[in-house]
Amino acid sequence: DLSNNLALAKNGLPNMATTAVFAGPAFNLLVGVGFGFLELQRKLDTPVISPVTLNATIRIGFTFIIVNCLAIAICGISCQWRIPKRYSYVLFAWYALFILFILNSFIGHLIQ
Repeated sequence: DLSNNLALAKNGLPNMATTAVFAGPAFNLLVGVGFGFLELQRKLDTPVISPVTLNATIRIGFTFIIVNCLAIAICGISCQWRIPKRYSYVLFAWYALFILFILNSFIGHLIQ
């Protein structure tokens, strides 16, 4: 995916590359989980209802995704619907911060 997205961006299709960054993993996740539960429901012959628990890792991930999407939207709106190249540094820093939070959460669980 990374090499394809870079090739799209270099060939003058940055909007398509940006869309692919978000849409590709979302599609894979939704279709994969959807078909998995559909197959489980078919095998059990009953509707699958399972309580969802949000552990610390999932809460951290959701928080970072939501804030990231809002920041990209705000940046796009404030920069006349274009994301400046320097915003990539913000995204790298945001990802590094996310990794630190996840590692901190993981190490905290190991100590307990």
